[in-house]
Amino acid sequence: MLIRDNSAQENLRQLLTSLNHVSAQIKKGEGNFGQFVQDTTLFASLKNTATNLDKISSKIQKGEGSLGRFIADTMFYARLTTISILADSLLSGMQQGEGTAGKLMKDEQLYNQLLFLTRSLNTLTEDIKKNPKKYVMIKVF
Repeated sequence: MLIRDNSAQENLRQLLTSLNHVSAQIKKGEGNFGQFVQDTTLFASLKNTATNLDKISSKIQKGEGSLGRFIADTMFYARLTTISILADSLLSGMQQGEGTAGKLMKDEQLYNQLLFLTRSLNTLTEDIKKNPKKYVMIKVF
């Protein structure tokens, strides 16, 4: 051998033995990598997946499908941006107590009045059901 150091020679022999062992396992289809290399169905499945991803990517680049239109159509992006700005403005106004919904959210007195009104209407409705003659009078000539 060209290597004169005995320990280096031994390390090299062990490395080659290990490589031969790993190579034999791969050829037999053992271990994850061996299964990957030897299993043609796995390879075919991965190839099919890659082909499908290529097709999807191509459609997106052409502006086809929802995602493709979203990416390719600048007007769609502009509309979404406008909607986002309007929604942000609407929610900001509501948080500040503006508008009917904002007042309902922020004005506790208004909330309590509506709650009282709802309870009163429920009570009135129940009373009308129990005593309809008290509220409705029908006179026949």
